[in-house]
Amino acid sequence: MPLLLLTLLASCGTQPTPDGNAASVAPGSSPAATAEPGSSLSIALSKLDPASRALAGLIEPGEMVDARIDTGNPVDVIRAVRAGGGTANLVSDTIVLLTAPFDVVVANLARIDVASGSLAEDLTAMRRIAAQPPAAQSSNSGNPYAGTDIAVPADAVAIPPILLRPMLAALRDGIVTFDSRPYRAMSFDGSCGADSCDLTATGFVDGASPDATDWWAVHAAAVNGWLPTSGPGDRQLRGIPRPLARAAEWIARSDPAVANEIASYDRLASIAWQPGQPILIRIDYQRDCAAARAPGAVVAEDGVCLDNLEVLVDVATARVVDVEATTLKS
Repeated sequence: MPLLLLTLLASCGTQPTPDGNAASVAPGSSPAATAEPGSSLSIALSKLDPASRALAGLIEPGEMVDARIDTGNPVDVIRAVRAGGGTANLVSDTIVLLTAPFDVVVANLARIDVASGSLAEDLTAMRRIAAQPPAAQSSNSGNPYAGTDIAVPADAVAIPPILLRPMLAALRDGIVTFDSRPYRAMSFDGSCGADSCDLTATGFVDGASPDATDWWAVHAAAVNGWLPTSGPGDRQLRGIPRPLARAAEWIARSDPAVANEIASYDRLASIAWQPGQPILIRIDYQRDCAAARAPGAVVAEDGVCLDNLEVLVDVATARVVDVEATTLKS
């Protein structure tokens, strides 16, 4: 189905004012996506692991990132990072953990005394966002595999063909993607026990962060006559391009009331999408339970208590659809 091109205009909401650094992030493609061979940027990228290089190609100019740097001169690296507006801590003789603007991280990775490094997104709840409304594309979800065959490498799963075929058919009929297009790539895993089989598939989307994938599962069991089944917990939908996820984040924080709620949470836990015409984007923020932080509060030694804030965004209309706060205990 056709994409619904959306350019978010300033009139859609007030400008985000969550932190003093928002204005330093410029919307647009990452400079890492077009690094010139032999440049300091190219040298820095060559020292990253594959997943970090993929993430670097999606980071916006001025965006904060978390990084791990292996260096023979940690004192100088820490000094340079702090001078560039970042924070840095030495965790071993050669390893520095830091949070800093992307260009500061790149400059330090390019140093001759730095051997290697890795990157991760800054997932603080009030992380830097663009000062100006970003351009993004919303879309209609759909099933791109209906009426087609999904090929699975012979060595990817250990499921007898007589059971695999109907399980693949169920997987094919159940998959939906955020834009109704086939995945850039898919990986599979599957095996059988004495009386049941499980098949999982991971879908990779162009322009998504390395860990932003869709996940699907199909089961078959003797008790059900080996008929393929899937339940509500057998899918996770996080496979959307990073610019679309960041646009949803911008919309959420352009609403002053929603931004105030988000500011009371510590971290961005996940960004997922919900099927629809157009799709909706769900952003989950979390913090440790307020009760658990209160002086004198007693919490089970093995218990986990999290406050969760779910913000549902319609990018196509640039509005927050719903906000729900819950407490998760285990």
